[in-house]
Amino acid sequence: MIARIQNTLAACLLTTCLGLASNNAHSSETDLRAIAGIILELERELLIAERKLQVPNANELLTIYIDVADIPQLQIHNIQIQLDGIPIVNADYEDPHNNAFKKGGIQKVYQKELTSGAHEVQVSFSGEMSETVIDSKVYRFEKSAEAETLTITLIDILRTQEPELIFHYARSIKQ
Repeated sequence: MIARIQNTLAACLLTTCLGLASNNAHSSETDLRAIAGIILELERELLIAERKLQVPNANELLTIYIDVADIPQLQIHNIQIQLDGIPIVNADYEDPHNNAFKKGGIQKVYQKELTSGAHEVQVSFSGEMSETVIDSKVYRFEKSAEAETLTITLIDILRTQEPELIFHYARSIKQ
């Protein structure tokens, strides 16, 4: 998209330059060099903007993980996550996923740049133990300018066959 803007901008400015040169026979070489300098500056600014879009600022990343804490009989069917009211995850889980969780695996489900300030995550999951289990919770947090992680853990603390969602929010470890 940015490349298309660059090409359009360059074509428009070139057309303008040629139009000025042909309309004013007394256009000086200095004027044309000034316009060429403006074109180069705009292209440089577009290139910087393009790189910022391609390479997120690692200090502003939010990474979200799903963890199932030692509930071998739990079969997760679906997990949905919304961030500030916008759906970001809608994952269906099959046997291989559930088997990985049973072996202690965690899953990274989201990683994006997120601005500092107040945010809200809503998590819903459905699954099955001895019967169908459905839970939904909202977690509010204050994002700093640091890279941070949110681990969403499904846990059955009291072993009541009713797993619940627990949130752990922390600053990421610098590598």
